[in-house]
Amino acid sequence: MAQLLNRPCSPGNVSGQNSTYTMKRRLLLGARIAHLSCLAFVLLGSSQMVTAQPVVTSSNYSVAVFANAPTGLTNPDSITIDAQGAIWVEYANGTQPDGTGGSSTLVQFGPGGRVLNTVSVVGKSDGMKYDPFDGMIWCLRDEDANPGLTLVNPVTLQQTSFAYAAPTLHGGGYDDVVFFSNTAFISASNPNLQPPTPSTPNGQNIFPSIVQAVIEGGLVYVTPVLYGNATLTSINTGQQVVAQQSDPDSLKVDQFGNVVLDSQADGNLIFLTNLGLPNQVGRVLSLSNGTSTQVTVDDTVFPTASAGVIYVVDTAADVVYVVSSTNFPQNSAFSASDNTGVLAQVNLQTGQLTSIVTGMQSPHGALFVPTFPIGAAGKVSDYRMRMIAKR
Repeated sequence: MAQLLNRPCSPGNVSGQNSTYTMKRRLLLGARIAHLSCLAFVLLGSSQMVTAQPVVTSSNYSVAVFANAPTGLTNPDSITIDAQGAIWVEYANGTQPDGTGGSSTLVQFGPGGRVLNTVSVVGKSDGMKYDPFDGMIWCLRDEDANPGLTLVNPVTLQQTSFAYAAPTLHGGGYDDVVFFSNTAFISASNPNLQPPTPSTPNGQNIFPSIVQAVIEGGLVYVTPVLYGNATLTSINTGQQVVAQQSDPDSLKVDQFGNVVLDSQADGNLIFLTNLGLPNQVGRVLSLSNGTSTQVTVDDTVFPTASAGVIYVVDTAADVVYVVSSTNFPQNSAFSASDNTGVLAQVNLQTGQLTSIVTGMQSPHGALFVPTFPIGAAGKVSDYRMRMIAKR
């Protein structure tokens, strides 16, 4: 098994987010869990042993090293899981995010952090995610300018690259992707911003922040589905607001089917119901760690089971950690904060962050994978992969 880096002697607890479920929600959640297997338990395997760095704040959690960067690779960021249960990590290798050259490396890891395969992708691959609908790994390249898209077959390792059909409307690139209802949504990163004001210190984004993407005839066509100056409901106050959306970054889907956009520099999570439909509704949660410093988060996960692991990519340390628990709270969320070096539980009503792992250098990508006892179920189903991969 993985070497435990830290487990405190005294018990503790991180409070969960409590909400009332209808019977239908309980049945749906139960059906999803029934399709899951012991995937993450097997993947954890005998992870590499290194000197302890991060520490946990509660006996509900433990932290271990899953993988160090393979020789010659640096700056890991995005992380995903394919249908075979392999973990993929993207290493940017110091490549600039504007399409001016260089290459990234995708590493496919097996149990215990063992390297199975590597794939070189031109440019800086930032957003990387497995699409359970087409079976390909999407690599969004060059998130600041001159973006491109590369699809990698995780079985054959064959890759196909695509250009966007038109220049970006917002002036930047594209950062991350999420798949929901057989649709690809992409975050529009590094937008041209309005001049800062006292109420918008980072500058207001008036351009698209999320687009819907379709590949046709070798080109990627995008359609805006959320603008940076959209009216949202503040979860913190209940008031109607226009968030800055100055830094559209990671995308995830939560337990309730909302697409969640991380506006990183603003410290906001934006929850979107019925994204891309006429009845689309948006809510924004402002994050805080209780200090005067604006906390920023790079990625957020929404556990779908009480027992599981969160893989956390520490970009500056060139290490992928794995945080294990049998007590992930129901309906909870956990964010990797790049500027405070923690993995923290998010209070989904107040936005308050409570650290469960501290001492990382700059955590970025995060991935939740449920674990179950050996012999629970064997085969990795397409349905299960849709539940895991989109998160």
